[in-house]
Amino acid sequence: MKFRRIITLTLALSMFGTVSVFADSIGQQIRVIINNREASDPGLIVDGKTMLSLREMAESLHALIAWNEEAKKVQIIKPNVHMFLIDAEKDKIFNEVERGKADFIFIAQTDNLLADVYSFRVTITDPYGKVTDIVPETIFTDQKDTYNTRSKEMSYDFRFTGKYTIDYQMKLTRNHDYQTVSQKVITSRSLK
Repeated sequence: MKFRRIITLTLALSMFGTVSVFADSIGQQIRVIINNREASDPGLIVDGKTMLSLREMAESLHALIAWNEEAKKVQIIKPNVHMFLIDAEKDKIFNEVERGKADFIFIAQTDNLLADVYSFRVTITDPYGKVTDIVPETIFTDQKDTYNTRSKEMSYDFRFTGKYTIDYQMKLTRNHDYQTVSQKVITSRSLK
């Protein structure tokens, strides 16, 4: 009886070691740093090729991902988007504001949009993570590869000092989630 336990324990430990060696032989894990932030999913080197998380890479590069289950195909779409915030009072582009209310106009130029897109929206996230739509969901009525977007004059309260993030987001179909395709940071500073 004691002999069987020893054999069972020995076999179990042997298998554990074999599984570990097998996992190491598949590939070597590597840390991935994107814009000074470590990715949540490690990379993997297999046969001299580096494998990275598609979702994480697309999010960091501000690209759209379209997954086709039937064809087992992934499409990555990287539109070229330039965003501008124009101070409504001074009629100048800005990326820094004094803390408090600011009136501005949002402008985006988009080209190289090589896929049909269902809609877009623009959000602003305050330094504490509260997200507000500044341009609500807008459904594309015609499909083309170049767009210009201009909002009406709007007012936003930059109540806190710190960094506010503007996200220009698109979704490929009604059922897809929004994906950020361009991002801009506005810094709010204390009154001098």
